[in-house]
Amino acid sequence: MSSSYLKLRHLGLAIGSACGLAAAATGHAAQTYVQPQMDLRVENNSNIDLDPDGSPDGSVEGYIADLQVLLGYYTQRGETSVRPRLRFQNYPDRDQREKTEGFLDWVTRYQWERSQFNFIASYAQEDSFNYDTRSGEFDPLDPTNPLDSGSGRFLTDETQTKIEARPSYTFDITQRLSASFGGQLRSMDYDVDVGEPENVDYDFWRANAELGWVLDERSNIGVGGYISHYDVKSDSGDSDGYGIGLNYDHNWTELMGVEVVLGYEVNDPSDPTPGQGDQKSSSLGGSIAAFGEGELSKWRVLVGQRYAPNGNGRVRQIDQLRFQYDRDLTQRLTFRSAARYESQKQLQAGIGSDTEDTARLDLSLRWMLSRKWFVQGGYSYIWQQEAGRDDAYNNRFFLSGGYRGLARER
Repeated sequence: MSSSYLKLRHLGLAIGSACGLAAAATGHAAQTYVQPQMDLRVENNSNIDLDPDGSPDGSVEGYIADLQVLLGYYTQRGETSVRPRLRFQNYPDRDQREKTEGFLDWVTRYQWERSQFNFIASYAQEDSFNYDTRSGEFDPLDPTNPLDSGSGRFLTDETQTKIEARPSYTFDITQRLSASFGGQLRSMDYDVDVGEPENVDYDFWRANAELGWVLDERSNIGVGGYISHYDVKSDSGDSDGYGIGLNYDHNWTELMGVEVVLGYEVNDPSDPTPGQGDQKSSSLGGSIAAFGEGELSKWRVLVGQRYAPNGNGRVRQIDQLRFQYDRDLTQRLTFRSAARYESQKQLQAGIGSDTEDTARLDLSLRWMLSRKWFVQGGYSYIWQQEAGRDDAYNNRFFLSGGYRGLARER
């Protein structure tokens, strides 16, 4: 069975699931919402392959159509949102790039008198290059994804399929004390049209438990532990991890808050590289995340260090900085900026390349022609440095137009 057929079949199943929810929801129109969105874009890249020498044929035009719809069903106790999305891209001078990408995101939240259940799941079939060079924008449907990081490699002919789920459950033992349990699961597969993919397929899971204490009306503190397992599907290696963490969050208002996380994690591979001795590693890590929203602007920032799985064959240490700032300049004109810096470091000798550093800056202006139609233009700077290679960068300019349905008041 060809890989192209499997891609289309997976994509059809994902979109079909979302359409099934929409059909089921039509009988409850008062408790549903539908927000379609379309973006048609043309762009120019000065060095789309991130060639350190600046290849003379690196200047490439691209044509992209992005179609998505946000479907939702809500009650007094909970809400479910589903977002199917299709992205069609064509770079006439780069036929090896994947032309069709498909995504499906699912978020469910439900609350009882003394407990709450959250479930976040996603499916994505996309070009690996797009995944590893994405912007620093936070997904409004899932802005706190702890596994949100790339492989650090920039492969222009590889496609990846990702399935991910994150359930969590919190129970209030008393008015101040609560217990939380959660998990994270990810399955990643890579495919190329010719030869073998450079990244390796893997499965990853993590389970955690935490006790939380309400300090006051605006502050909470929590302490807990977790275990994790990373497994290469080709049986070429796996790694077990465990750690403890402490977190503190404070909300000055409903629209402004901060969360601080500190942790200590140990990773222990089961098959140390021959001749390298014990490959067990441990490290302190943590992060600071903050957000705020005013009448004309909103922002979100994240800075920290953590362990995360990727296609290099092991869990890696990742230092990351992300920032997004949006501001309404007028009633029709909106400015958006987003930045992302990521430095990845291998934990075991002889596994993958030593380090990969990436950065991206995005600036754009959006003009609303009406309440639903818009035009937009912007610029992106993408930079990459890999151990043993010179720096590489790409300047991208784009112009787009599209449609965005009205959002439900939340």
